[in-house]
Amino acid sequence: MGSVQEVMPSLDTNAENAIAAVWERLEVQRQWESGGLLYHIKHALQAIKASPFTFLSSVITGTLAYASLCISLMIFFNLKQALELESKGVVLTIYLKDSVSTVDGQSLVSKLKDDSRIGKVSYVTKDEALVRLKKMLGDDASILSGLDAEVPLPAAVEVEFSNDVDTAKIFEEFDKRFKSAPETERVEYSKSLIGYLIKLEGFISRFSTIFVLTLLAITTLVVSNTARLGIYAHREEISIMKLLGAKSLFIRAPYMVEGALQGLVAGLLGALMTWVTYEFFNTAYSGSELLQSLISPPFALPFETMTYVVVISTAVGILSSYLGTMRLNYE
Repeated sequence: MGSVQEVMPSLDTNAENAIAAVWERLEVQRQWESGGLLYHIKHALQAIKASPFTFLSSVITGTLAYASLCISLMIFFNLKQALELESKGVVLTIYLKDSVSTVDGQSLVSKLKDDSRIGKVSYVTKDEALVRLKKMLGDDASILSGLDAEVPLPAAVEVEFSNDVDTAKIFEEFDKRFKSAPETERVEYSKSLIGYLIKLEGFISRFSTIFVLTLLAITTLVVSNTARLGIYAHREEISIMKLLGAKSLFIRAPYMVEGALQGLVAGLLGALMTWVTYEFFNTAYSGSELLQSLISPPFALPFETMTYVVVISTAVGILSSYLGTMRLNYE
């Protein structure tokens, strides 16, 4: 084996390549590294302890990014729920002919109750219809005086459907079914409102999907760049490990563990900020009669959705660290 002086390359070669050439010409046997997951976790914790500011900056960036993602998801979820509740609140009214007796009307109600798709069904007599009309008119109800003896309003059956049905299809089905029925005078429901709500719900679903995917891509890019800056701070350590013959996976593993910890903590904190935001608005809603009269109660983001975001944040942390170490070109 020759001396170091004999194998040293010319001075114009950079220091890293010079040392690598020394190892190669001396024909030193590479030592295979050992150590499992616990070793890499320990190494990652040591790296975090050595550079707490880098870890903290990555976590803060990720927290803000994932909190924005979760809050956006919660807003779209609440819009979708509000539209669904609005569409479910539409009542289909079947006006009956004058020849249909009260017994026949009650019999129709009994048959409709057997349909599992119907949430609520009720029979409205002529007298009840007149009372409702007077209540709607308020101070002008005096114009209806004298109609109590012979009520000109038809009796009706009011139908409300359950929440787990396709609103548009079931309204069309019952409209066709009872429009031609012999006991039916006419069928009424807010067809234009149903159509508008369904179109708006479809638009929000498509827009929210595109928006969330775009926001997720931006979040991934921001978190990835932040993680790469942290890895760049360890570039000298990575170069030394490379020169000592460590395999690429062995070099990457501690930084991937660190990235997973960054992503996990950022995702959990982002979910926590989303929950705090929901509690704030829910408290404000509960204490304001004006808000209660204008909008439906807020819904929290489902636990499953928040879990998915935390899983995604962890995966992004791992992927960012993996890509960051690749860019250091230690192969």
